[in-house]
Amino acid sequence: MHSIRKSLFLSLILAVRFFRHIGLLILLVHVIPAQAQEEQYLDDTPQDVYNPTTTLFTTQEAIQYHLGGYKAIADDMGIFGMHRFTFVQQYGNKLQNLGNNGTAVKPIFYTLPEQIGATSGFHAYDIYFRNPHQFRYYDTKSPYTELYVVLARFGSAFADVCYTRNITPNWNVGGHFRRMMTHKEWIPAGSPDMHVMLPYGIDVFTHYKTADKRYQLLAHWLFMEHHVRETGGIYTEEYSSGASIVEQELFQNSIDNRLRDVKSSDQRNRFHLYHQLGLGEQLWAYHELGLQKQWHFFGADADKHWGHDESRTFLGGKPDDLDEALKATTTMWHAQHELGVKGDWQNLFYNGYYRYKDVGFKHEYEHEELEDKYPLHEHYVGLRTRYDLANRQSFLHLGGEYLLQGLYKACVGYQGNIFDLALERTRYQPSFLAQHYRGYHREWDNHGFTSPTATQLRGGWRLEGNVVQLRPNASFTRVEKHIYFKHLSDDKLKQRKTVVAIPRQDNQYADVVTLGTDFGLALGAYIHWDSEVTFAKVWGPSAQLFHVPTWLINSRLYYARTNEAGNGTIEAGIDVNWKSYYKADAYDPVIQQFYWQDEFNVYSYPVLDLFVNFRVKYLRMFFKFSHGNEHLFLPGYFVTPLYPGQKRALDIGFSWSFFD
Repeated sequence: MHSIRKSLFLSLILAVRFFRHIGLLILLVHVIPAQAQEEQYLDDTPQDVYNPTTTLFTTQEAIQYHLGGYKAIADDMGIFGMHRFTFVQQYGNKLQNLGNNGTAVKPIFYTLPEQIGATSGFHAYDIYFRNPHQFRYYDTKSPYTELYVVLARFGSAFADVCYTRNITPNWNVGGHFRRMMTHKEWIPAGSPDMHVMLPYGIDVFTHYKTADKRYQLLAHWLFMEHHVRETGGIYTEEYSSGASIVEQELFQNSIDNRLRDVKSSDQRNRFHLYHQLGLGEQLWAYHELGLQKQWHFFGADADKHWGHDESRTFLGGKPDDLDEALKATTTMWHAQHELGVKGDWQNLFYNGYYRYKDVGFKHEYEHEELEDKYPLHEHYVGLRTRYDLANRQSFLHLGGEYLLQGLYKACVGYQGNIFDLALERTRYQPSFLAQHYRGYHREWDNHGFTSPTATQLRGGWRLEGNVVQLRPNASFTRVEKHIYFKHLSDDKLKQRKTVVAIPRQDNQYADVVTLGTDFGLALGAYIHWDSEVTFAKVWGPSAQLFHVPTWLINSRLYYARTNEAGNGTIEAGIDVNWKSYYKADAYDPVIQQFYWQDEFNVYSYPVLDLFVNFRVKYLRMFFKFSHGNEHLFLPGYFVTPLYPGQKRALDIGFSWSFFD
């Protein structure tokens, strides 16, 4: 554990030094005529004028769609919910993972796909890669550094360093360094390594604008590898033999991990550019360039810890496939250009565009010459509009996109200060993985799959007062021709022993309904109670394909207070998450897919956290006692079949901002 922390802090020091040296190098090679003026502008001497209100940030989304431009860092330095540092908690506990922070993840409730064109089908790690349109760009009056560190449970750690500075008043450069290390909490005898993940990432970004903002350019380059040593979850002879066993009883057995030397990773290299030019007072033209290559890797040194037959059974391979290490890599790349015009006309914002996209996909196998390529050329046209109905208090949205293969998405919505309402429909292309796969362990061709469709009606209401806040919401989603993964065999015993899943398509429909509300109550000046309740139900001929918990509740009771000077805030309380029992999807690490199962019951269990969040000027910090109720009623809980949730632990994290 000491060596891990030492490695983490060495990585942080190197990252800070790297970005500072990059900034100094740019300054040395950049010739500035008005040197005296720029030296005064870039004065690094600490001054009170350099603070969170003078350091600004924006996103491509804000600039491209005219959503307000820059915001001050001060607006993003609150401590509300800071203790919810895991990705699952940040998404309202509506994601399913494999127990550890940073593992494969999927939404618990059905969500509409974002892309209607070709996708790889490997989405288990998408959440850990920053979205290009929401990537942050800065405007600083002095060098700005943010250090975010979390030291969590059993030696796990997470660090994110951001450094940025303006070279001129109109040109900013910066970068991020990210590192995550997660330990196995359930460690079987003979496990070769305690690590679950060792991902890392680095990105460099820049934002340039002319003095009149007629021309703006945003660009970033990102390289990140999310490397995972699969755990396989809890495995016992009693469960694999077909004996009747209650899920809670698994915790009483000796833990024998099924995957000991199996690795998977998602590596991405991306360059993104957006720039726009004002052609008139209310007319802009823009161009967006996106280049990305991503690799999905699976490897298993099968015979090192397993017998030959056991390896073949678990991985689903052919008898002769498992005599030596297995390696398979799936690669996808794309290059896209989007050309568009946009502007404001009276109360209307409009944006029309054309997008051209080249997509490639291939499988590579160790010791094999076979290689499959799928070059595609996609042509999109689209429209986005926003009409201001009442002085930026309510808006009418209308937009859509059409891919010249009969695929589309369309949305109409109302956004107001009292209620929201939206209707969206999409028809999208099956993923590459669903249509075709080649590997040592299995293969399939499903070129007969047709395009699924989904229609969603959603809305929400806001009733907010000084004491009570109530925000009910509802959604109705019809999913047609759903594509999902299911175990290769219908034999219950084989399902217990293996994770061999293949894609299938249903030809009917299912209706997914969710009802919920956010509830806030002020119990005096400093005591607050916030809760979120979600009810879900699925109907229709294909209802059995969507296993969701009937109830999901997030609730917290806390004390919050800010001192009179305004430079200190504290928040302390108790946080509870609970889901009703349901048969959650199982996980196949070979193809990084969650798949439908109807045997293992993820039972109902509340998870209770105690926390203290506080801020002192530019330092924010939290202490969290996670899963404080472990062994209080049951020995633990599951988040995915055979994958237990996190154990009791003390987590510590801080974010420290420097403005000079």
